[in-house]
Amino acid sequence: MARARAMFVDAVHPNDWAKGHRSLLGWVQAAAPFSPEELFEIFAAGAAGPSVVFFNYEVSKNVFSRQEGAPTKPEHLPAASDGGFDGYSARVKATLNGARYCLRMTEPHVGSHEVYERLIRLVAPLEGILAAESRAVRTTVFVGDYEYTPFGVHVDPYPQIQCAISGERTALFWDDPYWADKSPEDRLAPWNHLAAAHELKMPAGDAVYWAPAYEHAFSSRGEHAIALTISFPEVPPPDSAVEVLRRKSAHHFLNVPPVRSAREHAKGQLFCGNPLFPITIAGDGKLVAAGRIFEISGIPELAAFVARVADSPFRYSDLDDTGRALVDVFYTHYAIDVV
Repeated sequence: MARARAMFVDAVHPNDWAKGHRSLLGWVQAAAPFSPEELFEIFAAGAAGPSVVFFNYEVSKNVFSRQEGAPTKPEHLPAASDGGFDGYSARVKATLNGARYCLRMTEPHVGSHEVYERLIRLVAPLEGILAAESRAVRTTVFVGDYEYTPFGVHVDPYPQIQCAISGERTALFWDDPYWADKSPEDRLAPWNHLAAAHELKMPAGDAVYWAPAYEHAFSSRGEHAIALTISFPEVPPPDSAVEVLRRKSAHHFLNVPPVRSAREHAKGQLFCGNPLFPITIAGDGKLVAAGRIFEISGIPELAAFVARVADSPFRYSDLDDTGRALVDVFYTHYAIDVV
């Protein structure tokens, strides 16, 4: 992970989101942001919270269907019975008479707290610039055997990094002036403009960073190439000191995973605070932790409880009823873990 962070910072941070693109060879092996198996489990469990799943399929050569806001049909979603992306791809292609497809999920990290924590550690060196520029972290996963980006050559107004998890990808970039006199139809046919493109091969394990407003598309090879994109969009500045603390506690991710289920704890159970999600007193009876704001008033020992959590480990039986109730709350939000 340390090597992955160093590669990430070298490619992104010192250049201050500079124009252009840079390759990160072997970044996925070093970072391990997702495995295909983890990703399949997230898809099969169903989109969580803010996650949305999109599905497009080829209706003619390199022309893909459009959802127009409609939800993805159940038969186009991965199911646990598929056993993995091999089984999913075989099933869905059979229903499409062999047509190629593109499956996409926004914010997949909210489906796995383990993955979310891994990504937090990965982008940690950028948290200063994210706070200073009021940017957030978002993720998107692409799965499919489509040959070129279904929506063609385009620009995004924020810096991004994409990594090839499986299959072979090629990143295609163009200088802005090239597209000045081109039509929307031209943009939907990137294969006709490869002579003017900067091509970067991305076998599984490699990644590429590119700057905001850079004309780009991707091509894929493989039965079902999988790629993860991490984006850093600008968001409105925080409107309060509490919101500053909340964003910091979420490590600037725009969305965080849902809470985990409550559980019964034995009186002798040992607990520790999660150093990634420290509980912070924000004033006026508010606490901040794990990307959320908690309004807890009328508890004079609140500061002592926060200090006890920070000074881990501690035993459930050492707390009074109020302290135990707070442990139950912050356990479900991952700010406190069992030892």
